[in-house]
Amino acid sequence: MGEIAINMTWLVGQNENCAIQVDDPDVSGVHCQVDRTEDGRYLVTDLGSEHGTRIRSRRGHLRPAHRHEEILPGEVLVIGRSEIRWAQTPEFIFNRANPTSVVEEL
Repeated sequence: MGEIAINMTWLVGQNENCAIQVDDPDVSGVHCQVDRTEDGRYLVTDLGSEHGTRIRSRRGHLRPAHRHEEILPGEVLVIGRSEIRWAQTPEFIFNRANPTSVVEEL
């Protein structure tokens, strides 16, 4: 795979320096990152989290996100016991660990 031109990056995890903060004990401090490429695609990379990072397709199939796995609008980022539906920005849809938790829109 050649060089990927990255336009913007979001870190996802429990740490306060993450752009997408998730209050879930099964989510690492810095769990994964989402990169927006110059051509408008979004790529997910797990950052060595203990529980892994997966993407659920619109048809319900789960696939691992090891390195630069593209996430499409309507798909769901699954980390720990939490799920974030991906549109143009993430929309927090479910957090079993903390049902009152909210992710701010970017």
